[in-house]
Amino acid sequence: EMNAAFNGHFVFYRPKDVVGGDFYWAHHTKGVSWAAAVDCTGHGVSGAFMSMIGSDLLNQIIIEKNISDPARVLEEMDKGIKLAFAQSAKEFESDQGMDVTLVRIDRKKNSLLFSGAQRPLFIFIDGELTEIEGDRFSISCADEMTKTFQSHEVKYTDNSVAYLFSDGITDQFGGEKGKKFMVRRVREFLVENHPNNMEDQHQSLVKTFDDWKGVENNQIDDVMLM
Repeated sequence: EMNAAFNGHFVFYRPKDVVGGDFYWAHHTKGVSWAAAVDCTGHGVSGAFMSMIGSDLLNQIIIEKNISDPARVLEEMDKGIKLAFAQSAKEFESDQGMDVTLVRIDRKKNSLLFSGAQRPLFIFIDGELTEIEGDRFSISCADEMTKTFQSHEVKYTDNSVAYLFSDGITDQFGGEKGKKFMVRRVREFLVENHPNNMEDQHQSLVKTFDDWKGVENNQIDDVMLM
């Protein structure tokens, strides 16, 4: 699915435990490619349970219902997770949910649509970095509010590269002073490495993360960047 959807790709995916709450998702049909990077509440088994719900919702909304606007997809996911937990809310923590970066790429129009729930999109177009913030609320089973997400359109060129990531990489403690990696270091890494081929970027990112974390720090969360 990833090979069909993209000219080149890599995924740095490292759950904190055997299973995790971060997951990535891709779909391609008729010249349109989708990608999602999703960070579910928790990690381990509870996070993996949420991942199953999130992945199933993406399949239902995008593939079965054929909804084409990323913002509408996130709104349907928010409704869907509330419905999924309506019968069993007492068995789970009240703030179960997920943060999402979702993109839809229309190859005929060279158009990328992005919508985010608490997550940004980083995209390089002809070597220039554009950062687009997502909306400031999560997809959640807890709150009653009706959410309206925004879609942002970007016209891309053939040598453009987009990056979707969870907060596991930015929140990881390490370095000489035991501080968080932060978005700034993700940005610096991507600025330096985005011209390289995907496999080289992947290997460099793994090494950068491992060097930062070191042997004395535990991994604190699921980590994923695609």
